[in-house]
Amino acid sequence: MEHQAVLCLMIFALVIIGFLIQKISLAQTAMMGMLLMIWTGCLEPNVALANFATPSIMLMCGTFLMAGAFGKTQTVTKIARFMSVISKGEPRRITACYVILALLTNELIGNSVAAFGVIWPLALASCKEMQISPSKLAFPIAITCIAGSGFLPSTASVSMAEFYRQYFIQFGMEQYANYSVFDYMAVRTPISITVVLYAIFLAPKFAPERIDGFGLMEEKEKDDGENRKGLSTAQEWITVATFLGMILGIAFSGRLGLVGWQFSITAAMVILAAKVLQGKEIYANMGISVICLIGAGANIASALQQSGAAELIGKFMLGIFGVHPNGYVFGAAFFLICFVLTQVMSNMAVNQIFVPICLMTCSAIGCNPFGPVFLSISGTLTSFMTPVGDPVTVMMFDAGGYTIKDSVKMGWFMVVIMFAVSVTCTMTLYPMY
Repeated sequence: MEHQAVLCLMIFALVIIGFLIQKISLAQTAMMGMLLMIWTGCLEPNVALANFATPSIMLMCGTFLMAGAFGKTQTVTKIARFMSVISKGEPRRITACYVILALLTNELIGNSVAAFGVIWPLALASCKEMQISPSKLAFPIAITCIAGSGFLPSTASVSMAEFYRQYFIQFGMEQYANYSVFDYMAVRTPISITVVLYAIFLAPKFAPERIDGFGLMEEKEKDDGENRKGLSTAQEWITVATFLGMILGIAFSGRLGLVGWQFSITAAMVILAAKVLQGKEIYANMGISVICLIGAGANIASALQQSGAAELIGKFMLGIFGVHPNGYVFGAAFFLICFVLTQVMSNMAVNQIFVPICLMTCSAIGCNPFGPVFLSISGTLTSFMTPVGDPVTVMMFDAGGYTIKDSVKMGWFMVVIMFAVSVTCTMTLYPMY
């Protein structure tokens, strides 16, 4: 098993190098890495196939098509013009409008992928209306969707608090599992505020400006012409009603005993039946490269777990700490390790690996695991430096036309601030001893 883990880590290193040099597309690099792991026995073929049929990917397929259809409506144009009016044509104000809208939408829906899919068509329309580069808005909106949630006692916050409570019970830490959703909010709120302020005031300064690359002038003329006139009144109403129905369905899916992708796929089918999208438009809006990258990335993470490579990393971590480590140092270490790993594998996979490791280590030390566990989770929410850690990041790279060099330039200072705020607030409010 150990030689398999070493082989998996070698392939993993090649994938990372491929992401950095970008001689071919990110999706191609990830797919080639996934295939190498299958052929070398690091990943079971049936597992690889299953990772392309996950709820997240199904949700994205429907959301992409709905976003493309909604983007053709006059409603989007009207909203974009309204945003332009209230922002008075000032880029910072328009950024603030969409960042706050993304924050509230994410809290309502409880799904960062769906939230980005809802907000981005509106933001892109505003970019065309105001002649702003989409690369100035994609990153601020994406980091808000990824790392800004949890500041309200919403369904999403309650479900996340309950999800991690099961880990505490599973690993024999029941005495620390009696926290409430307000404890979860207490550690998330400072980070949410930090993310929103950074997204509005600093992120656009570091973002590239690529107006020519996106053809905004040509697209605006096209939108004012054939695209906007292409929908009949009936199609316009069907698209808007279906879009709103999808948002509400995803938001309340848990209470209805359903899952979010049921609503997004059904909404997409309604749109296709109404012929809002036709022919090449359907394939252009499906986000095939994004889906390939996400599916392949999930498979690389599965291979790291299946081959034992992740366990090797975990064992190494367990040997680092002493009997009574400083709480701030201990929490900071888990934040940093999760930050590094979530740039090269799924943040959910990193959670699944390091939350148990954190709990086991805290159990051996005999300390309160709440702070370190939620710092580990905060570390995984910094998954915006590479297009691997979170599906929203993949969508962000595509929407903003970013390279990894761009994302590092935009995100490194954000990580430093998040690290300082997270460690200070979390370990002060919830000390280990």
